[in-house]
Amino acid sequence: MLVVEGYLAGLADSERAVYRERYERCRSQEHTAQALGMTRQNVRTLENRLRVGLSRALARAQLARVASGITPSRGPPRAPESGETLAKGSLP
Repeated sequence: MLVVEGYLAGLADSERAVYRERYERCRSQEHTAQALGMTRQNVRTLENRLRVGLSRALARAQLARVASGITPSRGPPRAPESGETLAKGSLP
């Protein structure tokens, strides 16, 4: 969730306004365009920028986690518990 919050914090004013209208207030593209004084095509373009930008931010965060040894399926590496042995080739 921190990745999403960080991404949203860095948005341009027009992108933030579209995000607010479309995703926080659940308004249609038409209502968003009217409320913001822009065309529906402008809303669609900004919406696409939001999706692509968030996708890239999430991908960068995932790459950073993988590089540090943390993956969604494994979590951070851990030490074996008392009496536990690790399978050959597994990380501690």
